Amino acid sequence: MRGSFGKAERIRSEQEPLINRVAVRDNYNCQICGSLVLPKGRVGYALHPLESGQTENKLENNFTVCWDCITTEDHQQIELRIKQIGEIKNAESGLSTLYAKAVARTLVERVRLFSYAGRALFVRRLGVVFAVGLLLLVVMTLLATLVGTLFVSVETGLRWLTTTLTLLEVVAKLVLANSWLAVAGVTTGYLVHVAERERDYLRGVQRERRRGGGRDLPSYDGTQRPCWHLLAGFTAFGLLGCLDWLLLVLNLRDGSPVGAALLWLIGAVGVAYTLRAALYEDRDASGFQVRPTPWVFASRTALALGGLEVVRMLAGRPDLLALPRLLTQGGFALAPVVGGLYVLRRTIERRWGWRLRLPTSLLQRGGIREREPHQRPNSDESTFEQQTDDDLER
Repeated sequence: MRGSFGKAERIRSEQEPLINRVAVRDNYNCQICGSLVLPKGRVGYALHPLESGQTENKLENNFTVCWDCITTEDHQQIELRIKQIGEIKNAESGLSTLYAKAVARTLVERVRLFSYAGRALFVRRLGVVFAVGLLLLVVMTLLATLVGTLFVSVETGLRWLTTTLTLLEVVAKLVLANSWLAVAGVTTGYLVHVAERERDYLRGVQRERRRGGGRDLPSYDGTQRPCWHLLAGFTAFGLLGCLDWLLLVLNLRDGSPVGAALLWLIGAVGVAYTLRAALYEDRDASGFQVRPTPWVFASRTALALGGLEVVRMLAGRPDLLALPRLLTQGGFALAPVVGGLYVLRRTIERRWGWRLRLPTSLLQRGGIREREPHQRPNSDESTFEQQTDDDLER
């Protein structure tokens, strides 16, 4: 039986406090697919009872299931899975396999919640990766010692322990001596992080459509300027800071670098945090064919590297950091340039080629038709939305 809400939907609507307590206990993890179900506007999940026809609404008898699983998965399979999870979740504390599974499941749920929700998400994920890596190193060291001691001799175990620790020391010194390796690793991780967040945004839009609306796409309502105007202003500030910095580097003017650093910081930070909003607005409201990931990644990575160059500039010590000077200088120059390139590209596309690639449903006598706030498009007006879903599937 597919798409059957049954008792789960009735409990969801009648026992709102209970659903919150169950979600907190489950760490906002769907107990079927593991996806996060943090509510954004409308509740995106429901309670599922331990058994069909259950009327006793206790915490231990209900479990969190996301909207997608309830509406698309086979209901009998969900009930079977919920019974298995109930045995684990309700296991009594002690030395037992079920309780060990319960502890492990709770730990995984908390790590998933910590890594996928909240502020400073990239820093959180770096912390998780570092902790997991450290744990693997400790396990590898102990495993080498244990295997050598049990299967060869105590002396062999101690020798393997010393060899493992020496190898780890050599790797650590190599990374510290070549700081670009650490920068490359963090940069690669940030690229994966940005791509995952953009994919999660598209998944959220797709999920809202399956649920019948809820997440409104941005639109030009005539009451405020589009985001790219603000982006162009921040780009101008950043370019002025870069120009002043270049004059100082080439000794074409004397003075303090504080003014150049301040102008650059205003422009670079503004570009990094306005560019994403401009991209979403142009793509979702106006049909501009662009993928946010490379633009967001380039602007924010350049902001980080350029910030290191600002530290060097204000300290007056080019050798302050172990990173190559060319790398930080490149980030300093690139931060406002990314914003300028996007403004230039969208201007060219808008003036000469953009209209040719707009979906016909978004065109009305040569212009972009505005969508009323909180109005969900009907099936005849969803050409661009279907295209966004197709991009997600690819």
